[in-house]
Amino acid sequence: MQSGEIKQLTGIRGVAAAIVMVAHINGDRLPVLKAFAYHNQAVDLFFCLSSFVLCLTYAAGTGAAFPVRKFYVARFARIYPLYAATLLATAVISAIVFGGFATYPQIGQDFVGQLLMINAWPLIGRGVHWDAAAWSVSVEAFCYLAIFPVVFVLSARTAAFSPAVRHALMLAVGAAGAVVGYWWFTAAVSSWALPHDALPATAFWSPVARGATMFAAGWLAYIAYANRDHLAAALQRHADAFVLLVLSLIGLTLAGVLPPWAALPLFAPMLIALMNGDSFAARALSAKPVYRLGVLSYSLYLVHFPVIYALRPIEAKLTPWLYVPTAVGITFAVAVLSYSRLEDPARVMLRDWLNRRPQAV
Repeated sequence: MQSGEIKQLTGIRGVAAAIVMVAHINGDRLPVLKAFAYHNQAVDLFFCLSSFVLCLTYAAGTGAAFPVRKFYVARFARIYPLYAATLLATAVISAIVFGGFATYPQIGQDFVGQLLMINAWPLIGRGVHWDAAAWSVSVEAFCYLAIFPVVFVLSARTAAFSPAVRHALMLAVGAAGAVVGYWWFTAAVSSWALPHDALPATAFWSPVARGATMFAAGWLAYIAYANRDHLAAALQRHADAFVLLVLSLIGLTLAGVLPPWAALPLFAPMLIALMNGDSFAARALSAKPVYRLGVLSYSLYLVHFPVIYALRPIEAKLTPWLYVPTAVGITFAVAVLSYSRLEDPARVMLRDWLNRRPQAV
């Protein structure tokens, strides 16, 4: 297993979470925050980053056996306690703010689906997420169950492919994620209101396909990095130039010059570039404030919608210049509390408890 945390990868996760949070809080209120409109693509980065880090952590492709129990205990302890807590908090806040559940006949089905983290899954899920950001957590759980064990086992065999084939695959699946995410997903999944008039279940193939493709791209980036091939060497040698290229594409996207998916195929190779810890980009993302943002990223991601719902009664009474910083500040305060009082302690407790084995009699 990878020893030690790679701080620049934690940092970039924090930047992505902050972009999502501010974008949802801001909406179209303050044009000066237009750069935060890149929030949909930030979620694609989460999927790519998750796969890359998991492959590093569990040494995929090195001959190590897939540690089934250890992996699933760690993943459950990491994501479920806060997920369940924010689901319940959102239900309570929504019942108070939006007037209850009297006209919501599917409440039981939707609650159970979310509790089991399957509501973004195709056919069996209805695509309803009371905490709107939680759709991606459901997709992440799908990737843990259906994608990661497969790519872990295939890692050694895939590493034997020619580098050109692997690199083409990495870019191709990244491009596929772009197509799924922005030619299908955005059009199909357009409303998260509570109560929710569900779209046909088949519409929700798109979130899982979007997550799976970017997850696979992150895995292929790991294969290139782990094998120290020529692409990985070049990306790390020119890390800052490559990151600048990605940022330039993002800037052109925000300016309306390029389509929203233009930079997505480069997310996976960007992670390889960031593994050069001496680059300016890696050092900037490892800086203490950015790293701390990364530590809080999961809490920021899941608590910001409950905060938005809770502030709905006073939202219209505040000017945008007052509402946005107030909501962001409250979200940060809640995230700090949720991380220190719930997310981190629950992760440690659950992991230790579930990893205990019965004593021999």
